[in-house]
Amino acid sequence: MKSLSGTLASATAIAAIATVAAACTFGTQAINAEQTRANTAVRAVGSTYDEVTATATERADALGTQIAAAKAALASVSEKTLDADQPTVTKLQAQVAAAAQEQTRIREAAAAIEAKKSKDLARLYAVANPWQRTADAHAVHAAAPPAASIDLSNVTTLTDGVRQRWDAEQARIAAEKAAAAARAAAAAQAAAAAQAAAAAKTTTAPRRAAPQQTGTAPRAAAPATRTAYVGCVGLQAAVDACASNTWTLLTYGLPFPTIGEHEDRGGAWLLSVGNGAVITVTGRVSGTYQVIGSTYIPRNGTTDNVRSTAPGGTDLAMQTCAWNHSTGMRFVYLHRIG
Repeated sequence: MKSLSGTLASATAIAAIATVAAACTFGTQAINAEQTRANTAVRAVGSTYDEVTATATERADALGTQIAAAKAALASVSEKTLDADQPTVTKLQAQVAAAAQEQTRIREAAAAIEAKKSKDLARLYAVANPWQRTADAHAVHAAAPPAASIDLSNVTTLTDGVRQRWDAEQARIAAEKAAAAARAAAAAQAAAAAQAAAAAKTTTAPRRAAPQQTGTAPRAAAPATRTAYVGCVGLQAAVDACASNTWTLLTYGLPFPTIGEHEDRGGAWLLSVGNGAVITVTGRVSGTYQVIGSTYIPRNGTTDNVRSTAPGGTDLAMQTCAWNHSTGMRFVYLHRIG
């Protein structure tokens, strides 16, 4: 039979063991709970990164939609822009290019955030102490990349205006050319009628010699009808920049207007025009004119040469270079008849 003291000692030992076991159980539960809390915090970090990346991607996609619409609008006026509207189109192109750069920056930032997410999650899961892991997870901050405020809606509005002004100008030019053609046809018909009437007229009066044109240019056998469109103003630079078959009003300061065109860009026919030819001018200094004289002026000639060789009644002069340029420049003088 055990003594009372031995029994008490055994009981005390058992109680101590039970206390330790309970303490261990409580500690294990606390660790497990903190592990769960730590892993939840880490997963929350991943979710935050995902939200930030999604926001950046949405911004880039929305900007891409604007860029596509703006590029389509600019493409619609790529060959339909008046000179006056070119600065506007250039500015819009720069605006779209800047938007494309911003889109690229946002996408690169989103990719960098995704890469940082992978590194941060790997680092957090590697922390053995759950309390430390929880604290580290709470310290992670994932911010969306700043994005510039870009609105490309004005591109479509402005290009619509550019296209409308282009269409209106083309319609005006077409109407002007049609009217010029009609006037030329009427002038040709009137000249033919006058020529037929003169041929039918019989008289015994001596014939008058036809007036000789100045210079050495060939004389046309019969009056010709031509049309010249004047759309530019200036001197040599304006003539060089003006479109083919478009004459330039030359600012010479002569007592009568003068128009010119390069012979290899639509002015060659002036070399063979003789006295009596009818020329219809449209655009600036518009009207119907008849050739009353012509001359050749050296390439180093001056306006005094033009003034001194122009016959009386000159209302307009036309200028082009001779074929080989060695002869100089041909000037044709005209009198307004309509």
